[in-house]
Amino acid sequence: EQPYAGVLFKSQNASTWTADQYEDLKFSIYRAQFETATNGRLVLNNAALGVGNGGVVSLRRDPIETTTPQLTLLLNSTTLPYTVGARITQKTTLAQGTIAAVGSNVSGVTITLNDVTGTFQSGSESGGVVVNRLVSSKTLATMTVNTITGGTGAFTVGEVITGNSANAPTATVVTWDAGTSTLTLESVSQAFTVSTENINGGTSDTTATVATVTYSGDAVETGAISSAFPATGITPSYTSDQRKIKIYHSNHGMHDLNNNVTLSGLLSEVSPTTTTTSISATDTSIAVNDATAFHTRVDGATVGVGNPGFLKIGDEIISYSAISNDGKTITVLDRGANNTTAAAHADESIVECYNLDGIPLTEINKTHTSILNPTLDTYEISVSSLATVGIRGGDLGATATQNLQYEVLRPQI
Repeated sequence: EQPYAGVLFKSQNASTWTADQYEDLKFSIYRAQFETATNGRLVLNNAALGVGNGGVVSLRRDPIETTTPQLTLLLNSTTLPYTVGARITQKTTLAQGTIAAVGSNVSGVTITLNDVTGTFQSGSESGGVVVNRLVSSKTLATMTVNTITGGTGAFTVGEVITGNSANAPTATVVTWDAGTSTLTLESVSQAFTVSTENINGGTSDTTATVATVTYSGDAVETGAISSAFPATGITPSYTSDQRKIKIYHSNHGMHDLNNNVTLSGLLSEVSPTTTTTSISATDTSIAVNDATAFHTRVDGATVGVGNPGFLKIGDEIISYSAISNDGKTITVLDRGANNTTAAAHADESIVECYNLDGIPLTEINKTHTSILNPTLDTYEISVSSLATVGIRGGDLGATATQNLQYEVLRPQI
């Protein structure tokens, strides 16, 4: 014991104490003196985020969900009836889509389409002539005919009949009753003229004269087929929120929209093929075993010079503008695309499709400077291209950067 001044006492058992006249305790007190006129500096060194410290993680299988694109058409009328599930075809452009929803506003009826192919254009009507008319598979008719001649003498289910009047109306045969000379029809484009209109079957080559006809279903008002087309002067287009993908990434720690995230290793849903001959670094045609499954639609439109698809051989990314009908030949647009280097490739080299559901993977496998709609285990990324149908994909082996989460702090001195 030592009451801080006087004699030091010692003990072997903490009960009996002996005074020691020749020893004492000493306290040394140190103090810090700061120079207030000089700026201090603290340096914190953080290791780069990577696979070893949790900064880069492997994602689950098929971590990407593409957005099912939907196109909303504003029509020329406020009263046109339409049916969800009907398949819409536009004359001239031959664009098609399936009705997912029907609505209306003060400007006109709206139909929302999914499974869209082709490009819809605005329409117009002048002097009874409709430009870019819309035809619904649910516009129906029951028609009786007479004076049946030519061909097989019977109409064939599934064939398209065409009238010979100035507007050349068309329809698809659903049933044919030879006993009553009655046709049931769908996808009726516009009215047939009773008594004077002759129709011809595109497959059977059978000809007949329209005796009676009644209409029902889409675009039919008071028993007559009304003109239907996208409103004049308003070009149908997809909204920006259609151009995004969702990433499934557990505990990513990124909740600020300005977070950067680097995605890599994401693969196409299409299986790869192989080359059947070697190619040089400058060849513009690639012979392959079978590329019929490779995307011929990218960003909602057919691939071409202005809208290429992408493939990858080794480390080289190649854009293409066409694939032959037999899938044996790929027409190259650019070699060494996306800052890769054009190179020669041997026979039987693996050729990867480098698109995911119609979105080039060049838009996905990269560093993104912002995210959208983060939750604990997901976030969304903006892309430039539209998906084709909306799928889960990306395969296995993809990685993503993330923020580290500090849940417990344990100071150590």
